[in-house]
Amino acid sequence: DFGEGKKNIVALDGTTVLVQNATELPFAVRHAEEVQMAVREFGKGRGVYISGLPYSFENSRVLYRAVLWSASAEDELHRWYSTNYNVEVHAYVKNGKYCVVNNTYEPQDTTVYVGDGTSFELHLEANEIKWYQTADKVSEPRQ
Repeated sequence: DFGEGKKNIVALDGTTVLVQNATELPFAVRHAEEVQMAVREFGKGRGVYISGLPYSFENSRVLYRAVLWSASAEDELHRWYSTNYNVEVHAYVKNGKYCVVNNTYEPQDTTVYVGDGTSFELHLEANEIKWYQTADKVSEPRQ
């Protein structure tokens, strides 16, 4: 969901358009691209354009991945990460703790990746939070 976005946005040559919306444009201007998401590498850098991104759990994940890509840090994706965008992992590395949070009113299943890139499967009830020690990847949560 890109929300309202911006009108009359076109991509420069060399830009990779990931999402565009031409079906809603009037027939007279359908030849123009209404770019909603595009990426481009330049020099040693990378840029991401997103036309509009209203808050949602899914869009939060899109933004996170865009930031990682633009920072050339794709290898950091599976660190303190949940494969289910309804579930967040919060790491407090200096305190040796992390928690996994179900942000919904429904049970959720996910794969959780910890700081060293290893993972484990987890089931969370609605709105449940489970706390762990960083050295305690797969054990039962602390009560």
